[in-house]
Amino acid sequence: MSNVARAVMLATTALTPGAAIGDPVTGAIAAGTILGSTTAFTIAVSVGISLALTGLQLLLTDVPGVPQLRREMAAPNSRPPYRYAYGRCRITGSPAPWRVKGKWLYGCLILNSRPSAGNVVIYFDKREVTITSGDILDFEGGGAVGEVAGAGSQGVDAPRMWLGLGDQTSPPDDILAEAPEFFEATDGWQGRTVLWLALHCGNNKSRSKRWPSTPPLVEVLGDWSLVWDPSDEEQDPDDPDTWAWSDNQALCLLDALMRNPIKRYAAASLMLESFQHGADVAAESVALHHEGGTESRYTANGFVAWSGDELMDQVQPLVAAGAGQLVRIGSRLAYAAGAWRASTYTATDLLEEGGVDFQTVAPGRDIPRGVRASYLAPARDWQPAELPAIEVPGGLGLLGDEDIREIDLSRFCTSATQAMRVQQIEARRLGAQKRLTCMLPPDSVDIVAGATMTMSLPSGFTRLNGIYEVLSANPGFFLEDDGREDSGVALRNPVMLRETAEAHFAWIPSTDEFEIVEEAFSGVRPDVEPPGEIVLVTGASAAKGATPRIRFEFAPASSVDYYEVQFRLAGEPWGEAMTLTGDDLDGGGDVYGFISPVIPGETYQVRARSVTERLRGGDVSIWVSDTIIALGADVDIDPPVAVSAEGGVASIAATFRAPNSADFQAIEVFGSSTSDVGDAVALTPLVYGAANATLVFEESGLGDGVTRYYWARSVGPFGSTTAFSSASVSAATSAP
Repeated sequence: MSNVARAVMLATTALTPGAAIGDPVTGAIAAGTILGSTTAFTIAVSVGISLALTGLQLLLTDVPGVPQLRREMAAPNSRPPYRYAYGRCRITGSPAPWRVKGKWLYGCLILNSRPSAGNVVIYFDKREVTITSGDILDFEGGGAVGEVAGAGSQGVDAPRMWLGLGDQTSPPDDILAEAPEFFEATDGWQGRTVLWLALHCGNNKSRSKRWPSTPPLVEVLGDWSLVWDPSDEEQDPDDPDTWAWSDNQALCLLDALMRNPIKRYAAASLMLESFQHGADVAAESVALHHEGGTESRYTANGFVAWSGDELMDQVQPLVAAGAGQLVRIGSRLAYAAGAWRASTYTATDLLEEGGVDFQTVAPGRDIPRGVRASYLAPARDWQPAELPAIEVPGGLGLLGDEDIREIDLSRFCTSATQAMRVQQIEARRLGAQKRLTCMLPPDSVDIVAGATMTMSLPSGFTRLNGIYEVLSANPGFFLEDDGREDSGVALRNPVMLRETAEAHFAWIPSTDEFEIVEEAFSGVRPDVEPPGEIVLVTGASAAKGATPRIRFEFAPASSVDYYEVQFRLAGEPWGEAMTLTGDDLDGGGDVYGFISPVIPGETYQVRARSVTERLRGGDVSIWVSDTIIALGADVDIDPPVAVSAEGGVASIAATFRAPNSADFQAIEVFGSSTSDVGDAVALTPLVYGAANATLVFEESGLGDGVTRYYWARSVGPFGSTTAFSSASVSAATSAP
């Protein structure tokens, strides 16, 4: 029999659908490839060549992290990022675009570049929005009206929202009617998931509390893309209306490969059975030790922001979320799930051609001390979180953060325990250091990358024995015509193998699971603590020399940056705020200051509040206030001396002598019809003069035979006053 004939016989025998029963990966590849081949030669060549493409190791490449991608999505752009969202996760909306009309802000935010399932929760600036009325899916009506948690009273300024799940054909009718100059009826973004918003800026004074960022950062938690499940006979791969939402990691990966905008794989170019097997693995229930209950083994909750030309770079975070790898078998792509696969081939012999390269221990620089994975933590505001590092078996032990292999699973892994399982698989794979490159005989033609095989060699080669994962295999024809019969071996198979074991995928929740303590995040900012009760003091103890002042003080608040203090005369507008810091403390530890000068006898209102700069514009507390009547300062002035009173026709002239004091400015005269000073009232105007001068006040229009009594007091700087003169003077008016 010729070498070509022998090769054809081996190919058709080894790759029948039943040749790899029990191994989902190999069996799928064998069956699918035979049916798609036309000649014996193409069977042998295209089926045999296989290579692992992606795995956890590729996560060491420079792939943008979640925070960076969110910033890019939120930034206004004439071409919003094209993205596919999978599973249930929180997506940052991309403006397409924002438009301002008066105090109204209108906009459309792209959430998913394809239709979605819905079931959404909306967040403005990290604060959950509660729909209080309306239907968010009603584009012909008023949409939904929301209440933003922690944003204060909103009333008619509450946001209006419309959610399009892909079936919308135009913008909401209200937005078209209110802003026709900005939007056309054709601006529907049909086929995409979008959120339309109509936001009122509201009161300027409360805007920093209602909208810490303008426009607000809008995020939406939802059930996103519908994906095709090949195992469901009711679903048509060409009819998205028959698909269903799923967070199954393998189904989301299959969807990304078949629906991406870079290089779409047709079903005929994929080993669908391998993805179905991966979906079954991903759907397996895994017990949770600390929380109780179970969870699916591998889920995918995140998004792909399609950019660049390298498809494998784009989908590798999806692959890594399931601890699996993509493998190419000839012209087809298959998926090797992150689970143990039993050995499907046992090698009892090797071919001498090509030699043997065997590594038992990898160089120390290639093996990290430990592995640490990060994941996306929903309870921590959907931010990346790190797991404790675990040691690579057989390594040198953990030593701080030195030589720790970082695995970023935060693009799609939202379960800490899922990240723990992936982290452990990778650590054990790194600890298995045996590598073998050799030439296998033709009966190995049905093994492919991702499959598991056993080395069971005779004496002399036993050190090579063990269980290996196939990294690459390339069976082919090797024929030489040197005049000798049977000079070449057909379908000899050069392979690259790495050590593996069922224990790599073992998971014991009671011993392998870390306890993760998570404090629930709330986007509602707590109220700023106000200052303590404000205390006002006036009079001699507050004055500075002859200058009357009001002293204020209050106990400091915690975790604030500074305080604002305002004052006003009762009924007048508030004055400009003065700023005090935590350094403005008196001996008792209170924050204090002065209002100066003030007018004695006038009523003043003083208020203070705490300010913190946690968000742009500052966040403030409520006002704390008090009211006081200002008093003058104590000054070194004596009361005036009452000299005399002389009556005239319908008038009386009262004479007083001013004190001999440099601070004296005027006298203020009080009059009464009785001799009781308590009945006296101030008469105007003040009488100004020099110290020690004789000053006369005349009261007119009194009538005939009217008796009046007079007292006076000295007036000093800033309206300060003394007591009344010790005695009064009196007189009666005379007849005309």
